[in-house]
Amino acid sequence: MARRSWASFALLGALIGCLAALFIGKALQVAQIGAPLLPLDDAYIHFQYARALVEGHPFRYNADQPPTSGATSLLYPFILALGYRLGFTGEWLGLWA
Repeated sequence: MARRSWASFALLGALIGCLAALFIGKALQVAQIGAPLLPLDDAYIHFQYARALVEGHPFRYNADQPPTSGATSLLYPFILALGYRLGFTGEWLGLWA
């Protein structure tokens, strides 16, 4: 029983350590450049489709344009829209992504 307890404690410690490292890394990135950045422009395209979806214009890059299939994934903008609805807007949506 003591061995199992120790293994659970070690696993929990490793998980907390990984989460702390991710948080510190993201905080340092934001402190250095002012906002979180994503490596590919596809993420920003999906962000735009998610914002349009929340605003009631699904599958439109801009509200005044016809619907398009510009997103490479049809499900991802819907997942991002949930984050947008929860308050992750602009580049901060990358934290939800």
